[in-house]
Amino acid sequence: MTEMVEAGYLTWGSYGQYHRIMLILRNKKLIDPAKLYSRRGDQYEVMIDDVKAEVIDKSSRKNRHIYVRVPREKVLAVVEDSATSSGWKGFRLYGPGEIVGVVKDEVRELPERNRKIKRVYLSYIYRNEDYQIEIELMRRLMEETEELLNRPRVLITDKTTTIEVSGDTYYLRDILKNWGFRWDQTRKVWYRQAFTSTKLKEFMNELGAKAEIEFKEERKEIATTDEFAQYWR
Repeated sequence: MTEMVEAGYLTWGSYGQYHRIMLILRNKKLIDPAKLYSRRGDQYEVMIDDVKAEVIDKSSRKNRHIYVRVPREKVLAVVEDSATSSGWKGFRLYGPGEIVGVVKDEVRELPERNRKIKRVYLSYIYRNEDYQIEIELMRRLMEETEELLNRPRVLITDKTTTIEVSGDTYYLRDILKNWGFRWDQTRKVWYRQAFTSTKLKEFMNELGAKAEIEFKEERKEIATTDEFAQYWR
């Protein structure tokens, strides 16, 4: 009978507690039960590359209990980690190789949002030079910064009694404050009492020196006394 090694992922509690056992295979692949898709009560066999594995899902409605069994002869090393209510407890390695932490940068451009997002991660990597294996086990976000790809883009909406500015306003907040705008946290816009035509032109000239502007009018018609009175005749 073939001897098996079991990986597992168990969660409990309300503070992200878990216990996980991952398997480093001799074919340079990682079995991480936390990343496997299964449904409560499932029990099936699956091929992970050239390795036959058995998946057993004993999850409850609130917690995940997933197990993966593979032949011992296919396993090179076992990695264990866990987290309690007081935090992550780190990795434990059973077998050859080492686990190292490497700082990595990742830059992603989002042209539709005029954004460039840079994230700095501490990546935990299993390395085994004899088998020429390098597998990422986990990454933890250390820092995230956001920049604009181009000048700030804002929308100026001229309404009947107020004027609003929305868009990339974070980069223009000092100008907006100087012009008497206030921040509406709920609607994520800056607003103030409507300008006269002369003041509006001055405001748009100053803002246009720093940003790309789109202008829209949403003026509501104000009925005269006679127009309003016809509904009561």
